[in-house]
Parts: sequence; C-alpha cells; structure tokens
Amino acid sequence: MSVRRASKVSPISARDVRFRRMSLQIICTGLLSWLLLGVYRSIIVDPQTTLGGLVASIPKGLASSYYDLVVIASMTVTALILLFLLKASRLGSAVVFFLFYLAVLVSLSWGFANINLVKMLGEPFTFQWLVYGDFLQNADARNAMGDALNFREVAILSVSIALVLVLGSAAARLWLRLGVIGHRVLLGALVLGVAGALVGTGY
Repeated sequence: MSVRRASKVSPISARDVRFRRMSLQIICTGLLSWLLLGVYRSIIVDPQTTLGGLVASIPKGLASSYYDLVVIASMTVTALILLFLLKASRLGSAVVFFLFYLAVLVSLSWGFANINLVKMLGEPFTFQWLVYGDFLQNADARNAMGDALNFREVAILSVSIALVLVLGSAAARLWLRLGVIGHRVLLGALVLGVAGALVGTGY
C-alpha cells in the first residue's frame, strides 16, 4: 500500500519541483535582464569614458528604463502563467521556458543595438520605426545597423547575455535552498521592489 501511495505522490512532487525550479529561474533571469537593460540605457542617456563613470551612471539608466521594466515584467508574468497552466506537461513547460529565453535574447540584443543606433539615427530603433520608417529602403539605416553590430559589439553582447543567463540560473539555485519563510520573504521583497521600480521609473 505504501509503495503504491509513494508512486502516486512522486510524479506530482517531481512536477511541482520542476515548476518551482523553472519559475525561479525565469524570475531571476527577468530581473537581471532588466538590470542589464538599465546599464545599456545608462550608456545612452549619460555616456561615460571610464568604468567608474559608467557604474555611477547606472542608477540614472535604471531610473529611465520604465518601458524596459514593463516589457520584461510582462514577459516574465506571461511566462509564469503559461508555465503554471502547462506544468503537467514536460514538453509544454520546456516550450514556454525556451520561448521566454528567446524573448530575453531578442530584448537584450535590441537594447544593446540601440546604444549605437541612437548615436547614428538620433533616436532609438523601435518596431514602429522598422515598419513605418522604410528601413529596408534606407541605406543609411541599414549601414547604421551593420555598424552597430560589428564583431566587437557582438562579442560584448554575447558575454553580457551569457552572464545574465549564468547568474540567473545560479540565483535560482540559491533561492531553491531557502526555507519556506525565506522563500516568501524574498518573493515579497522582489514584488515590492518591482512595484516600487515601476512607480519610480514611471515618474
């Protein structure tokens, strides 16, 4: 009887553990992605030539990254909802996980490219600009995009994205080791922090 009961409980436990691990990794990666986008934006709004100056300008970049936070938060919440709805399916969970990381990759690449595109085009490269700005027929815009994504820039982007993914995974593993109280306290602090950041950056 105990063997049968254990066999019925273990799949549910494994499913819940998988959901918790994936959800925490999504949350941590989303938070680090917003912080990295804030670094990118600080380079745009307050260009610096020294490492110390760049570090000092990060708060200003984060303060002006309201839309970045909205996008990342929306992606994260959507992924968590879908992950919860599909947690009974290993394949469904993997698809949601993959799509979230693909969206993060696109968002970080777009944000990084805008560092140089703002200098060259005078404004951020947005979806509306792509659709309505005759991008494919504009030689200057195409050249600007090519210059913004040269080998050196691609290498920097790749390293920064890799750091976000590795640190996001490591942070999730550390979070998993917390007890129930620690988990709830950290989650509550994170929710309050994001809410405060939304209000603060909105102004």
